[in-house]
Amino acid sequence: MSQLDLFTPQLSTTDTRKKIALGTEIINYLGVPTNSFDCDDIGHFIDGLVPWLQSSNFKVALNGLEVMTFLVERMSHDFRPYLSSVIPAATDRLGDSKDAVREKAQMLLSSMMENVVSPNSMFERLIPAFSHKNGKVREEVMNCLQNTLNNHGASSVTVSRLVPHIVKLLSDPTALVRDCAFSTLVECYKHYGERLRIDLSKKHNVPPSKLPALMTRFDEVRDTGLMLPSATTASGYTEGKGDDDVDRASVKSGGSKSRASSAPPVRRTVQGAALPPKSAGAAAGAVDEASFFALFEDVPKVTIYSHKELEDTLTKVREVIASSSNDWDKRVDALKKIRSLIIAGAASYEEFYPHLRLLEPAMQLSIKDLRSQVVREACVTVAYMSQELHHKVDHLCETLLPSLIILIPNSAKIMASSGIVTIRFIIQNTHHHKLIPILLRELSSKNREIRKVLCEVLDQLVHTWPTHSMEKHIVILSESIKKGITDADPEARAFSRK
Repeated sequence: MSQLDLFTPQLSTTDTRKKIALGTEIINYLGVPTNSFDCDDIGHFIDGLVPWLQSSNFKVALNGLEVMTFLVERMSHDFRPYLSSVIPAATDRLGDSKDAVREKAQMLLSSMMENVVSPNSMFERLIPAFSHKNGKVREEVMNCLQNTLNNHGASSVTVSRLVPHIVKLLSDPTALVRDCAFSTLVECYKHYGERLRIDLSKKHNVPPSKLPALMTRFDEVRDTGLMLPSATTASGYTEGKGDDDVDRASVKSGGSKSRASSAPPVRRTVQGAALPPKSAGAAAGAVDEASFFALFEDVPKVTIYSHKELEDTLTKVREVIASSSNDWDKRVDALKKIRSLIIAGAASYEEFYPHLRLLEPAMQLSIKDLRSQVVREACVTVAYMSQELHHKVDHLCETLLPSLIILIPNSAKIMASSGIVTIRFIIQNTHHHKLIPILLRELSSKNREIRKVLCEVLDQLVHTWPTHSMEKHIVILSESIKKGITDADPEARAFSRK
């Protein structure tokens, strides 16, 4: 009898404490790639786990969502027979009052689109969520659509089937849902272009109070170069890819805006900064070092006239990105403004550095955000600060590194690759000895992808850092490298041997 078969009868326990402990045990077991996945009746195991997703105890629900995500990743297409019972339960958790539960539910849905079912087929199943009785579910399913377009490309979803439901939500009684519907249509316009504008004007009953503002926003997106290549073909607008199609769409970011002219272009090479082959350019939505270089100075030009003006601007930036309730594109613009200020010479003002310390919690919140655009922009900004300010941002990098490492196994490629590239920029440019214990602590992670990436980063570190920066941790460094040589992952072993 396998270990999973031993877990199965325990899933039905009504003791909440036992459920939480059991969930942790199953997660630890499935988190080790070498552990056996054999199970006499995996269907019985999944059926026993579905009530966990519906539990009123958020810790039980969190564990249930995480275990289910492991099953999806391990079973891949074999998970299809269970979609009809799992998707509704996961959808309901999008309306949970706890941010962590909603995030895990989004990750489960994203993982199913990566491993089991095409995004187009998934949204066919998610259509009832657009009229769900819980307003938070209605909001989160639109967030899910935006993330899917950015991660999988325009041709992955037949958005014309979803537009009527989004338009209806422009008149939703909940303000947050109305705002999210507006931003979702703007995001769709970036991907599908004028075809969407024409349909909204002629086919759909857009509220008269919303239509002028929506058209104005479309014009702003078009005029500022934020349209994506797919917008010229309206690819996928009326016919998305099914389960048998391969999504080869490539999502480009950054638009065509010209670089701010307040500083010359800076091109530096980050050792090992090309993404691993597994997640390189072939993955729609993934970013690499070249993407970061293109985005570093692709920001509006600003001029600093006094230290007082600089402080006021930084305070406003912090207030915008510190609250997840602010519109996501405003948070993205605020993150870009940090780079604009550095390009304009903010680093030469003494007042800049105390504000950097105050920015740390807000930056951490942005890196943990559920929106891939916010996460990417935060990562680009951190990488740029590391490249330009070196040791002057050592405390910022120390604070943010754990959150960046958490991004590595994210099922959204743009978020995972953004975290990886940012870590490499930090290791290349900010030689702060306190970063080493953080990296080494995470080398014992149960997640294979984290161990592999950090072994590669460690290889970069020992080849590029000066000796004095490593001397304090030489003992644990050597022990960790020895441990890496015997890691279960072949790539982690290869990097450790180097």
